[in-house]
Amino acid sequence: MALVGVLGFVVWKNFINKPATPAATSTNSGLTTLNISELGVGVLYDKSLPAISYTFHKASNGVAGYADVTSQDLVGTSCVGDIGSIAQVIQNPTSTSNFSESPIVATVTINSTKYVLTLSGSNCTNDKTLLSQYQSSIEKNFLNLKAE
Repeated sequence: MALVGVLGFVVWKNFINKPATPAATSTNSGLTTLNISELGVGVLYDKSLPAISYTFHKASNGVAGYADVTSQDLVGTSCVGDIGSIAQVIQNPTSTSNFSESPIVATVTINSTKYVLTLSGSNCTNDKTLLSQYQSSIEKNFLNLKAE
């Protein structure tokens, strides 16, 4: 829900939250895939890193949504309610003018659907090195986003 203020999406006021979903499948290329079924995509990242999951947030109109990619290994003690956020995969954002706190680092279009990647800040985690490894791997592989 914090993304509403950061991204400034007017239509994303009332989210339906789905609990974190571990949905990773391994590949033979040194990468593994976090399958985000609600967005119809798979996010690739280095399989030597600990497993990740996501929480899906859907707009009340059902048109768009985003997945907050998380890791339990990143949950810190300095922020109340920290979920170990790594990045957000946003489907069909309605505005890109308000990404000051979480700028877009990558954009991909698959079958006329736009997906953008924003990276979470490092102020809550106790393991900034691991956060950096996750973010680097996801960002590097985002252009290979897989349609599921």
